[in-house]
Amino acid sequence: MLRIFFLITVVHFSFERDVYHGSWRGGASEMNDVERKPSYWQEEARMAIEAREARRKETFGIARNIVMFLGDGMSVPTLAAARALLGQRQGRTGEESQLSFEAFPTVGLAKTYCVDAQVADSACTATAYLCGAKANYGTIGVTPAVMRRHCQAATEPNDHVYSIAAWALQAGKDAGQY
Repeated sequence: MLRIFFLITVVHFSFERDVYHGSWRGGASEMNDVERKPSYWQEEARMAIEAREARRKETFGIARNIVMFLGDGMSVPTLAAARALLGQRQGRTGEESQLSFEAFPTVGLAKTYCVDAQVADSACTATAYLCGAKANYGTIGVTPAVMRRHCQAATEPNDHVYSIAAWALQAGKDAGQY
């Protein structure tokens, strides 16, 4: 008899709402009914492709200015979380939102890592980002032939890499930081 009572109690509380763990949807708003149809998503994708294609067809000529935004620690999962939070704070589900810089005409991602280390530091990632070449942990502006704390090796001109700022200056452009 005690076993039956225990079983009934467990089943009862299994179906009762857990006060400590609310809905799996959290504070997100209800799903938009039009999102339930595959045609909605196909149309969204088609419009996004057409918008990109229209921008690509525009004639820009030679770039006058380049502005590079470096968001340290802004991995793809971090951006997805930020996008979801933005949408939820606007009373929507979240995933349909767009961060302001995602609407820029040209956006890119860079894999910045150290050649010799799993976890990168700012020196080797800045070299990857600004010079287009990977470097060793703790080194900046040099090739992977230069190891950390090998100052004499860093004086070898053939092991230097040059940044986008140096390239701009060589082309007669201005370079700086804000």
